[in-house]
Amino acid sequence: MYSIIPLFSCSLCRKIFATPIMLQKHQETHQSGERPFSCVVCGKAFTTKWNMEQHVRTHTGEKPYACGLCWARFADRLDCSRHQCVHFDHRPYVCKKCGLSFRHAKSLHRHENQH
Repeated sequence: MYSIIPLFSCSLCRKIFATPIMLQKHQETHQSGERPFSCVVCGKAFTTKWNMEQHVRTHTGEKPYACGLCWARFADRLDCSRHQCVHFDHRPYVCKKCGLSFRHAKSLHRHENQH
């Protein structure tokens, strides 16, 4: 049996976060609207340096994170982590209404909107 991982959803844009701290930081961006970090390639602006650096990888194609179980490589550490669930059929996100389980929080969120 899998344990239920709590999800924290932004009331303004419905984005999902793993911790209340991440949600709080995200909600602050709605209030200030400030985006001080810009991509040197396309000029797109971001609220954090980390988000801008992640975005730059879409231009460079850099994929520094590798799955230790197969050939897959990822630009984002979290994507690499999520990917590894496919090797173990780990489904930690469980619908409270029907009990169906999912590998990814976004899949659960999409499912819950259909109830």
